[in-house]
Amino acid sequence: MQPTTLRYFYQLMAEVSLDTPFIITAEQFTDDNGNHSFQSLEVGSNSSSTLYINGMIQEGRIYTLTSEALTLYSPGDVLQLGTPILLEVLYLTVQVVT
Repeated sequence: MQPTTLRYFYQLMAEVSLDTPFIITAEQFTDDNGNHSFQSLEVGSNSSSTLYINGMIQEGRIYTLTSEALTLYSPGDVLQLGTPILLEVLYLTVQVVT
Protein backbone atom coordinates (compact mmCIF):
# COMPACT_ATOMS: atom_id res chain seq x y z
CA MET A 1 0.00 0.00 0.00
CA GLN A 2 1.15 3.48 -0.83
CA PRO A 3 -0.31 6.37 1.20
CA THR A 4 -0.82 9.81 -0.32
CA THR A 5 -1.94 12.89 1.57
CA LEU A 6 -3.64 15.78 -0.20
CA ARG A 7 -4.52 19.08 1.44
CA TYR A 8 -7.29 21.36 0.25
CA PHE A 9 -7.55 24.96 1.51
CA TYR A 10 -10.40 27.46 1.66
CA GLN A 11 -10.80 30.83 3.41
CA LEU A 12 -14.23 32.25 4.22
CA MET A 13 -15.10 35.41 2.30
CA ALA A 14 -17.98 36.28 4.64
CA GLU A 15 -19.45 35.29 7.98
CA VAL A 16 -21.32 31.99 7.70
CA SER A 17 -24.02 30.56 9.95
CA LEU A 18 -23.95 26.77 10.04
CA ASP A 19 -27.64 26.58 10.97
CA THR A 20 -28.16 25.56 7.36
CA PRO A 21 -25.70 23.43 5.37
CA PHE A 22 -22.76 25.42 3.95
CA ILE A 23 -21.25 23.90 0.82
CA ILE A 24 -17.71 24.42 -0.46
CA THR A 25 -17.35 22.93 -3.93
CA ALA A 26 -14.18 21.24 -5.14
CA GLU A 27 -13.45 24.16 -7.50
CA GLN A 28 -13.34 26.60 -4.57
CA PHE A 29 -10.44 24.85 -2.83
CA THR A 30 -6.77 25.58 -3.49
CA ASP A 31 -3.77 23.28 -3.18
CA ASP A 32 -0.49 23.80 -1.28
CA ASN A 33 0.65 26.22 -4.00
CA GLY A 34 -2.55 28.26 -4.06
CA ASN A 35 -3.77 26.77 -7.34
CA HIS A 36 -7.50 26.32 -8.05
CA SER A 37 -7.05 23.16 -10.02
CA PHE A 38 -9.62 20.73 -8.63
CA GLN A 39 -12.55 19.39 -10.58
CA SER A 40 -13.15 16.81 -7.85
CA LEU A 41 -11.75 15.91 -4.46
CA GLU A 42 -9.80 12.66 -4.11
CA VAL A 43 -12.17 10.77 -1.83
CA GLY A 44 -13.55 7.27 -1.87
CA SER A 45 -13.68 3.95 -0.08
CA ASN A 46 -9.88 3.84 0.21
CA SER A 47 -9.58 7.30 1.79
CA SER A 48 -9.88 9.00 5.14
CA SER A 49 -10.44 12.71 5.77
CA THR A 50 -9.69 15.17 8.55
CA LEU A 51 -11.18 18.65 8.72
CA TYR A 52 -9.55 21.61 10.45
CA ILE A 53 -11.34 24.91 11.00
CA ASN A 54 -9.20 27.77 12.24
CA GLY A 55 -6.43 25.26 12.95
CA MET A 56 -8.60 23.04 15.16
CA ILE A 57 -9.47 19.46 14.25
CA GLN A 58 -13.24 18.99 13.89
CA GLU A 59 -15.59 16.18 14.81
CA GLY A 60 -16.72 14.06 11.89
CA ARG A 61 -20.36 14.71 12.70
CA ILE A 62 -20.25 18.34 11.44
CA TYR A 63 -19.26 17.58 7.87
CA THR A 64 -19.89 15.33 4.91
CA LEU A 65 -17.52 14.89 2.03
CA THR A 66 -18.05 13.82 -1.56
CA SER A 67 -15.80 14.13 -4.57
CA GLU A 68 -17.81 17.24 -5.55
CA ALA A 69 -17.97 19.16 -2.25
CA LEU A 70 -17.47 19.56 1.48
CA THR A 71 -20.70 20.31 3.37
CA LEU A 72 -20.59 21.83 6.85
CA TYR A 73 -23.61 21.68 9.16
CA SER A 74 -23.46 22.55 12.86
CA PRO A 75 -26.59 24.34 14.12
CA GLY A 76 -25.82 27.22 16.46
CA ASP A 77 -22.27 27.73 15.17
CA VAL A 78 -21.05 30.72 13.16
CA LEU A 79 -17.78 30.98 11.25
CA GLN A 80 -16.20 34.42 10.96
CA LEU A 81 -14.93 36.17 7.83
CA GLY A 82 -11.41 35.00 7.01
CA THR A 83 -11.66 31.69 8.89
CA PRO A 84 -9.30 29.15 7.29
CA ILE A 85 -10.65 25.71 6.45
CA LEU A 86 -8.22 22.87 5.73
CA LEU A 87 -9.36 19.51 4.46
CA GLU A 88 -6.76 16.76 4.62
CA VAL A 89 -7.41 13.55 2.71
CA LEU A 90 -5.30 10.43 3.10
CA TYR A 91 -5.85 7.81 0.48
CA LEU A 92 -4.20 4.48 -0.11
CA THR A 93 -3.32 2.94 -3.45
CA VAL A 94 -2.15 -0.57 -4.01
CA GLN A 95 1.12 -0.95 -5.84
CA VAL A 96 1.63 -4.43 -7.24
CA VAL A 97 5.27 -5.44 -7.50
CA THR A 98 6.19 -8.57 -9.41
